[in-house]
Amino acid sequence: MSWLHDLRNDQRQGRKRLAALLDPDDLPTGRDWTRFMDGLNASPITDIFVGGSLLTYRNVKDILHSLRAHYNGRVTLFPGSPEQVTPGADAVLFLSLISGRNPDLLIGRHVESGMRIREMGMDVVPTGYMLIGDGPLTTAAYMSNSLPIPSAKKEIAVATAVAGEMLGLGALF
Repeated sequence: MSWLHDLRNDQRQGRKRLAALLDPDDLPTGRDWTRFMDGLNASPITDIFVGGSLLTYRNVKDILHSLRAHYNGRVTLFPGSPEQVTPGADAVLFLSLISGRNPDLLIGRHVESGMRIREMGMDVVPTGYMLIGDGPLTTAAYMSNSLPIPSAKKEIAVATAVAGEMLGLGALF
């Protein structure tokens, strides 16, 4: 079964899923890692997303290997760049930053990583990524050179989400 099929099946059956996004640059190490993993396994979290807007030193492949050894749920890549795509996850969210107007994040990076993902045989989830908010500039907004949709502009967020759905994006984040 695919990640998206499982998600929709859980939704139909009234089962809830909760994902935690783990930024490889902000993860604990050593004994703190063991306590962290014990906490994750004891929590209601059903899915772990792995990735970040700015990856500076942690190896995604090593983190996936360690998650596989210590975590009981689904592990999905949430890549901020093609360099973060690596084997070992259950699926990859093929992210398109639909709230921005940066062509590199609408299709450019997908061209760079698409063939490699296909060769890995990973489950691919076409995902619209929307930045929404009024707070301080986030790493995602800065790195993508994209302004978030203002929180007060719900109609823009809805129209963007609908357009993503019409483009065939199976999930929105």
